[in-house]
Amino acid sequence: MPSGSRTITVADSGGPAGKRITLYIALGVATLIGIVFFLYFITHIRRIEPGEAGIRIDYGSSTLGEDDVDALDTGYYLQGWMERIVQFPISQQSLSLVGPREGDPGDDAVICQAQGVRVDIDSTTTWRINPNEVAALYVLRPGKTEIDRIQNEIVRRDVANAIATTCSGYAYYDLSNEKRAEFAQRAEETLRTLLSESHLILDNLVIGEFHFQQAQSDAINNIAAAQARAQEASFAELEKRNLAAGAIAEAEGQKQSEILRAEGAAQAAVIEAQGQADAVEIVRQQVGPDYLAYLQLTRWNGVLPLFTGDNAPVFTIPLPTE
Repeated sequence: MPSGSRTITVADSGGPAGKRITLYIALGVATLIGIVFFLYFITHIRRIEPGEAGIRIDYGSSTLGEDDVDALDTGYYLQGWMERIVQFPISQQSLSLVGPREGDPGDDAVICQAQGVRVDIDSTTTWRINPNEVAALYVLRPGKTEIDRIQNEIVRRDVANAIATTCSGYAYYDLSNEKRAEFAQRAEETLRTLLSESHLILDNLVIGEFHFQQAQSDAINNIAAAQARAQEASFAELEKRNLAAGAIAEAEGQKQSEILRAEGAAQAAVIEAQGQADAVEIVRQQVGPDYLAYLQLTRWNGVLPLFTGDNAPVFTIPLPTE
């Protein structure tokens, strides 16, 4: 070897040190992969609670249809790379539409036209998502899964339409009297149909107060006052008729009572006479033909009667026959 030259030694990668480095690198990569999968798992796991209905959406299709949405039961699910799992609350919801009140502004009451006259109507609606139609609901409204959006954009709209449509078939004064219940029933039937088309279920629609304009309120109050006066007069007339009918009934009752008493006395006399005749007949049949002679003998005082004249009867004492 020439003088002044250097010798370079390269470590054998197959030695113990090289193997340790390779192992460390493999463990690091595996750990990193494990961390990535763990993070993906914990960020993509979804749980469908008992009070929810869930769906799995497949975004691999170019057009979203019901075949791309699967309903999920209660439990845990892992959301895939091209999938989305959405939960819908299926518990009962409530929407109150009432006019502004002191201390409780609430929502706006439904404004409708009762044959051209404005009427504001309060209402409370209880509703829920149809758990068997959540896939169809999502296809109908892709991406709009929040319960508040469903209530504000569907339920509120359908409640207003149902009440306004039904209200148009009534006069305003009908809504303040006996047709109020009929109106409420028809509005509920209309709303149930509308919500079912959006895959929702109506549990109940309660119609609250009717708020009329001042002129209509005054007219309704005047009609109510007139009806009250007419009813009061009708009650007074009915009371007079009842009193008169009572007096007639009382007189007729007394007459019938006297007739019954007279008939009873006559029947009693007949029965008494018949009883006496029957008694005499019974005695006569028991004693026989000598009964009169028997009476004569038992009642004779022993003194012969005194008769004068040529035609004086002869007193005889009958003797018993053999």
